Amino acid sequence: MSNTRVSTVQVYFPDCFVIGRYSNLTQKYYAEKVMRFVQQQHLKKEWQDFLALDLEDQLLERGAVLVAQWCQPMVKVTYSDIAAELDNIVLEVKRKLFMDHENHPIFHADPEKLKSWRNRNISGNQWKPFESQQIISAMCSVLFQDMGFHGNNEMYYSAVNCYINKV
Repeated sequence: MSNTRVSTVQVYFPDCFVIGRYSNLTQKYYAEKVMRFVQQQHLKKEWQDFLALDLEDQLLERGAVLVAQWCQPMVKVTYSDIAAELDNIVLEVKRKLFMDHENHPIFHADPEKLKSWRNRNISGNQWKPFESQQIISAMCSVLFQDMGFHGNNEMYYSAVNCYINKV
């Protein structure tokens, strides 16, 4: 098992290239090209570190952040921001699950076990089928009804639909 962690450092576009409405567009254009190059050079190493992790440590959300950073080098996308947003969604799902099924075994699970699940991929289902269905039902309710998640029928194939910070 590897103890290596992916540390995401992001390079941002400096504001010194934009001076109100009258920015030097040539300078801005080349600065963006340089910043994209620097960002992607850094992210190559991040990808290598991520792929070197054990499969249990290769969290989907970390990979999704790397994709978003690679494809949007001028946008600030951080793992900590994305993880915080996902953690808030989890809290809402747990709140909904408790309202509908207060005796669900997740509320009696060992907190250390739950914490370890947050930081590692787990294999196999931890719940009985009907308990899993209760979790999925609460998740669907929160995502689609409460938060308004929906598909993008007009721009279905748009790359923006692939970036975790945009969905």
